[in-house]
Formats: sequence, C-alpha cells, structure tokens
Amino acid sequence: MKKKNLIFVGAPGSGKGTISGMLLKEVTLAHISTGDILRDEIKRGTPLGVQASEIMKSGGLVSDDIVVGMVRERLAKDDCKNGFILDGFPRTVNQAELLGKVLADLGMELDAVIFFNVPDQVLLERLTSRLTCKACGAVFNKLSMKPQVEGVCDKCQGELIQRADDSLETATNRLKVFYAQTQAVIDYYRASGKMIELNNLTSEQSMDVLKKRVVLVMAKPFVIHTPKEIEKIRLAAQATAYVRDELVRRVCAGMSTLEVDQLAAALIAETGGRSAFLGYGGFPGHICISVNEEVVHGIGRADRILSCDDIVSIDVGVALDGGIGDSAFTFGLKEELPIAVEELLKYTQESLMAGIAAAVCGNYIADISRAIQTVAQNHNFGIVRDLVGHGCGTKLHEPPEVPNYVRGSRGVKLQPGMVLAIEPMLNLGTDKVVIDRFDKWTVRTRDKSLSAHFEHTVLITDNQPEILTWQKTM
Repeated sequence: MKKKNLIFVGAPGSGKGTISGMLLKEVTLAHISTGDILRDEIKRGTPLGVQASEIMKSGGLVSDDIVVGMVRERLAKDDCKNGFILDGFPRTVNQAELLGKVLADLGMELDAVIFFNVPDQVLLERLTSRLTCKACGAVFNKLSMKPQVEGVCDKCQGELIQRADDSLETATNRLKVFYAQTQAVIDYYRASGKMIELNNLTSEQSMDVLKKRVVLVMAKPFVIHTPKEIEKIRLAAQATAYVRDELVRRVCAGMSTLEVDQLAAALIAETGGRSAFLGYGGFPGHICISVNEEVVHGIGRADRILSCDDIVSIDVGVALDGGIGDSAFTFGLKEELPIAVEELLKYTQESLMAGIAAAVCGNYIADISRAIQTVAQNHNFGIVRDLVGHGCGTKLHEPPEVPNYVRGSRGVKLQPGMVLAIEPMLNLGTDKVVIDRFDKWTVRTRDKSLSAHFEHTVLITDNQPEILTWQKTM
C-alpha cells in the first residue's frame, strides 16, 4: 500500500475509531486524534497546552488556531512521514481550511477523506448495543464486535457494562450534535473531490468486513481489469443474466419468496457458478428478493407469499471461474399495473439506460450520476441516497462507488477496463429508507411507498459501454 494521508469522518457509532485501530496493526500510519493531542499537550505543559488548559478551566472552547497548531506540531513528527489518519478532525470548515494551509506548509498532500456514511437507524442500534469493560475501558458491541464470552472482556476478563451515555436519548442527541457541527465539513470535502464515501453499511456487517472495504479504497480508487479477467467477468455476467431472466419468467403469484430463493439456487447451480451474495457480510440468501416497498436486500421467507398485486425486485449475483456478474430487474405479477406503478418501473429502467449511456471513456462517475438523477427528478421520484452502485468484476464490491445522484465532486475518470454495477433505486415517495429491525438486512422506504430497482454490469471500453448482463448465450 502506498503512502496515504487520510481523514476519517463519521458519526458516533460509525466504526471509524475501531477501524483505525485495526488498520494500525497492519499498516504503518500515524493515528492522530485531537482529543489525544490535547490531553498530551496539557499533560506535558507545552505552550499550546497551557493556553488550552487555561481556556478550558474558564469554561471556554479551545480556539481553532490552538487546535490546528497542535495538529501541525503532531504532523511534523517523523512517524507521519509514512502517512497518517486524522480521526474526527477537522470538525469545522475553518479548521479544514487551516489544515489545508498546514499541509501545504509541511509539503504534504491530503490523499482522501473517507466518510463512513452509516444510516441513523444503524448508528443508534450500534450505540445502544455498545459494551464497555469496567476495568480496562475496552469497547465491544453486541451486534458487530461481540466478546468471546458474553459479558466478559476479551482483554482483561473484566465485567462488560452498558454506560449511561449509551442510552437511546443520549445517542440520538449525539447524532444531532454531530450533524450540526460536521455536515458543512462533509460538504466541503465532497466539493473538493477528495471524499470517498462508504455506503451500504449495515448493522450486520462485521468490523472485519468494513476494514476490508477501507483497505480496498485506500489501496486504489478504481480497478482496471485485465483482458483475461474481463473474459471471466463476461461469462459470470451471462450466467447472471440467464438466472435473472429465468426468474422473471417463472416467478408468479402464490410462490413464497423462499421458493423463489430456492429456484434461484437451482438456476445458479445450472450455470456451474455459485451465489455471489450467499454469506457475503453474513447475508443468508442466494439472491435478494424485494417486494413492493422493499428497496433491496430482501431475504426469502416461507411465510412471505407473493400476490398478483405485488411488484417484485430480483437482484442476482453469480460468481463463476473468478468473475462476478450483478444484475437486478423489477416487475409486476399481473399484466395490467396502475399507471403510477408502470411509470415507476419504466422510468427507473430508463434512468439506468441513461446512466449507462453516460458511462463513456473520458467521462466521470458524476456524469453517470447526473444522467440517472435527471430522469428521476424529471418524473418526481425519490432517489435512494443511502445505497449506491459500485465497481464489480473479480469481487462483488470494488471501487469506485457509483451514486445515483450528484454528490458535489465528479469522482474518478472512466477508463477502459473498468467494470461498474450501475443500479438506480427509485421510489414513488420519499428517498428516505429504513432497515428491517428484525432481519437487519431488508431495506424499505420510510413512507412505505413502492420502490423499483434495475441494475446492469457494464464494461467501460474505448468506444461505447458494453452491457455485460444482456443475455446473449447460455
């Protein structure tokens, strides 16, 4: 991994602190937390520490100049020459601007700002599930980082307790404070083009899975596949298209979604491949089956019986001989659908094709996002923002992310050999979504309005984009 100068941004409970600690066991980067610096400066009685101590004793807030001065001194130390992670700093746009000047003075350049963009519902689940060792202060989580023995610290065998400040009321207030203080900083770095957003973060994803995603984006912002890899991806994409189209043809009212999943498993086996979804991050299904207001990540259930009035989204991923394809299609279970539903399906698919048309060598990720967003907004659909498209090919999720709306930066430049899973998710109502509190996977529209999801795996070429998940031969 090349030298990296990074900022980690994320709300309380996003996992950025935990991931920083895990990364430092594997890479030589300096971890810089302004809280740690402040305490150290005060303890050592440095000039800046004395100033900060006097201000804090009088009940005041330490000024940006003092905080940035401390950060400057820390960045100038030898261990930062190999790269650094600034954890939770800067917190204001003024601090961000001052930091930029400091880095320029020190001959350093900021490589990326990694934003752990976790839905509030997941953040609250994590914060209220946190356990702290009464003896050594080590932190665990009942959802994402369980202790080996329930109630016992792995490190010192001390008692694990839930602190009073991890209550729902306190956690909710902490998130409000974070957004009030930090949203402007997030927007500032989005506009700079330095931000990499990690979306699709669920409460079921382990910290190890999240760490792997961070390592991936730290290593490179995109993947260029070799001709040999592309041939394997083509085969996997064709298998994916076959399974998708067979499911659309065979799924009907009266089937349970579990039966749909079992049918998908048999079809995938026919191709000689395996499900790219089963077991990924702990996902329990062979495919995602999302019905009506369910946006994505629906799990097959024996008690969920499809009716003729339903619309169904089938999302299929097939891994075959080192390649992976990913595709989704939404359809109704009766021939005549209400006009509003017909338009939702029609224009979501149209937005996908507009995004693919913009996926031309020399364009940028934002050109794809803009094309999708334009179609959606022209027809007043809600664009899901918590979930995005992604690179795909030899891994299910590769960089870059492909949002369905323009974030503010243009993202990476499209180059031949890149493979993208472009997947607009549009709602009849709000763009806001929630995650099922029982299965921890199924994403639904917050207002229970209908949702549609279409996806193709697309190869960037020297000429026009090639849709790999058009079914050609099987």
